[in-house]
Amino acid sequence: MWWLLIAAAVLILLVILIRSFFERKMLSESLYEVSVRNLPDAFSGTTFLFLSDLHDEEFGDHEALVTAIKDIPADVLLIGGDMLTVKKGHPMDMRALEEILKAFSGEMPICYGLGNHETRMRDRAALFPGWQDAFDALIQKYQVILLDNASYYMEKENQRLRISGFTLDRKYYKKGHTEKMSPSAVEEALGPSEDLPEIVLVHSPLYGDTLHQWGADLVLSGHFHGGTIRLPFLGGLMTPQFQFFSPYTKGEKHFGDMTEIISGGLGTHSVRIRFLNKPDIVRIRLRRME
Repeated sequence: MWWLLIAAAVLILLVILIRSFFERKMLSESLYEVSVRNLPDAFSGTTFLFLSDLHDEEFGDHEALVTAIKDIPADVLLIGGDMLTVKKGHPMDMRALEEILKAFSGEMPICYGLGNHETRMRDRAALFPGWQDAFDALIQKYQVILLDNASYYMEKENQRLRISGFTLDRKYYKKGHTEKMSPSAVEEALGPSEDLPEIVLVHSPLYGDTLHQWGADLVLSGHFHGGTIRLPFLGGLMTPQFQFFSPYTKGEKHFGDMTEIISGGLGTHSVRIRFLNKPDIVRIRLRRME
């Protein structure tokens, strides 16, 4: 009997690997309609295109992803971090990121929040010589708004909303551990919340409640790659921090009147598997909260 169990396990693994090989290139789109309190009339219907966790992934070639996302109407491109894979032994490759920035530069504002891979590149520059300079050159060349604990005020018909990037310290990405955070940590990074819609890019999805307490209206996150393997009724299997069946791997969450949108991400890096978890292009349309 034991050999039947082993054979079944091997067969299941083969199915997952074969399916994953093709699924990693099968782009999908998630559309969210989000109600925002105090949203000015001028911004009703405003659409964000949100991309996260590309990790240098190609979809046939560097132009395939651009072709897919150019067909999605949007007013602003928001980038949630980890567009690069920054780890020891991995070659520097910014071609896929550059194709995206080049395609949208001059067409709409591009706001870039940092993920743990970008902050690793910045904080451990000696381990990744030349990487930060190459990244900075792309940001400057394509007029990207870098939101490293900084904000961008989007203006329309003399009305405004605020888009901020909250950069997390490495301690918030520890494996097997979730570091607690207080709203004062957000205020220290971004200043106090203002009396206008507050949109926040933060790479990890685990701090939605904290950002709600600070005053955020919409939070955009990623990092968990949709849970790598998604199972019916159970959701994402695991996170990079070794949490199993976390409710924060993908989708829409609510904290009071605040909405958090979690991207399933576009690529992979260490665990090169996506099963029932297609790469996720996210579109978010704003509307006034009644």
